Amino acid sequence: MSTRWLMCLAAAAAVLVAGPVGSAQAQDVVPGTRADFETNIPTVIFFDFDRDEIRADMAPRLDQQASWLLAYPDVEVDLAGHTDAVGANTYNQELGLRRANAVRDYLIGRGIAPDRMRSVVSFGEEDLVVDILTAEERNRRVVTVVTREMPVPVAQCTPGSLMAVGSMGDLREELTARIDRSVSVFDTVRAGRQTGDLELFTRSGLSKVRCSIAYGYARNSIRDEYWLGECECNYDIMQQLASSAGL
Repeated sequence: MSTRWLMCLAAAAAVLVAGPVGSAQAQDVVPGTRADFETNIPTVIFFDFDRDEIRADMAPRLDQQASWLLAYPDVEVDLAGHTDAVGANTYNQELGLRRANAVRDYLIGRGIAPDRMRSVVSFGEEDLVVDILTAEERNRRVVTVVTREMPVPVAQCTPGSLMAVGSMGDLREELTARIDRSVSVFDTVRAGRQTGDLELFTRSGLSKVRCSIAYGYARNSIRDEYWLGECECNYDIMQQLASSAGL
């Protein structure tokens, strides 16, 4: 592993261990990614014994999935159906597939294009969460898995003004201000975002993560040109988008 990657990992770890800088959470994931989906959206719904209907208490979970998928139109998913270990394996394979198709139909009904669900499969009783032979709700499930993420807008990043900041104390202060601003924009857009806010949402998420990593280096008196550049260009683009949105 190269020295750069060792230093990158060390800096990221330092930020995570130290916790938030201001109100920024360094562990926040990039919007539109598999990690974003798995962190912020319920990925699993459960079924009654020997049934494939979507339960009323599970529908809100699928509504959240649908809303997230509508916000990120390039994302694609797989649907995997599962059963508990009660009954014949052949029957359970069929039941798991019926459950996966029930989720597919529900999401289609909420406006998700069928071709965005690339595969609909059944594992039957082959992948038990709880390894028991009796009826168990946690095994009767469909899991939605992101298989194609939202592409992140590409930006050419150079460190520019951040490399010219005089003292390390001044640099840390500037990075803290940029992190706080990025978090403010990110939280504001997330609280009431529409599909049109996607680029601003993504860019503010990138800005707060990149600037947090740069801060991790600066706290150890290192001016890392790469992460300062990542912070600066993502922050500047975010500011332009935020200004256009009146934020």
